[in-house]
Amino acid sequence: MAGTYPVDGKLSMQDLAATLTSKEQLEFMQLTGLAIDTTQPRNQATFINQSNQLGKLAIVAKGAASPGTKILSPNVYISGAKTDVDVYRLPTNPPAASS
Repeated sequence: MAGTYPVDGKLSMQDLAATLTSKEQLEFMQLTGLAIDTTQPRNQATFINQSNQLGKLAIVAKGAASPGTKILSPNVYISGAKTDVDVYRLPTNPPAASS
């Protein structure tokens, strides 16, 4: 269901991306916002309903390169510390690895 949900502020970038991706895919939603919860050390993720399958999310340090399309650049809790990050939507069909 669309809305805003609390997300643990102690997760690593990879675990936060996996948690948000899982919520999107299991509940047919799309991440539209990610921010620090001002009442306690955790994050708030905002979602809208989405009927299409979306690519996974990747969260990297602000300014770091990542495949996909940058969708957000929030300040969030990562491993318990406030951190500037970029959130990317990865392609649904990544290019095949060359041998």
